[in-house]
Amino acid sequence: MIRKWSSKYDKAIGKQVRQWRKDRAMSQQEVSNRCMLEFGYYISQHVISNRETGASAISALDFVVLASVLGVDPAKALQDLQSVLE
Repeated sequence: MIRKWSSKYDKAIGKQVRQWRKDRAMSQQEVSNRCMLEFGYYISQHVISNRETGASAISALDFVVLASVLGVDPAKALQDLQSVLE
């Protein structure tokens, strides 16, 4: 039951991250590079792909870094996601 719930959130969050990235016309590699340049935090292109598809769970830190790199307030993003998933 918990895994099913978690998977639902992983996919919704990944879909949102992908949309933010596409809205900014950035590649996954560009996002990866900016994570390192702006935060000193390495998230590979492969990991970003897995996060966007919901193939793997996104950690809180990855979410905050990705949202920040993409110019999105992480707290507001979580509120928006909550309303979508209710």
